[in-house]
Amino acid sequence: MRLHQFRDKVFAEFGQDLGRATPANVVEFLAKLEQEEFGAANPGRLDLDEPTASYESIIKDFLARMLQLPESESVVPLWTFACQLAFAMVGEYEEGRLPRLDPPAGQP
Repeated sequence: MRLHQFRDKVFAEFGQDLGRATPANVVEFLAKLEQEEFGAANPGRLDLDEPTASYESIIKDFLARMLQLPESESVVPLWTFACQLAFAMVGEYEEGRLPRLDPPAGQP
C-alpha cells in the first residue's frame, strides 16, 4: 500500500487530527487493515515467521529490517507498530484509572 493511500485510510477512520482514535477502534482498524492487505485468515492475529524465539529478539529483528527498507516502504509498518504499542499503553493506563467493580458482599 502506498503511503498516501494509507494516510487516507487513517484520516478517514480517525479524522485529520486522529481525534476519533481510541484503544478499541485502533485494534479494530489494524485488524481490518491486516485482513484487507494480507488476507489474514484470523484478523487481528499476526503470524510471525521469525528466526528467533523471544519477543525482544523479534522486535529487534523487525526494527533492523525496517532500517534496511527505503523510507517509502518502512513508514506504514513502523507507524502501525508504533500506533499499536501506544494505544495498548493508553488502554492499560485508562483501565488502571477505572474503579474496580466487585460484586456486593455475599454475591458471586
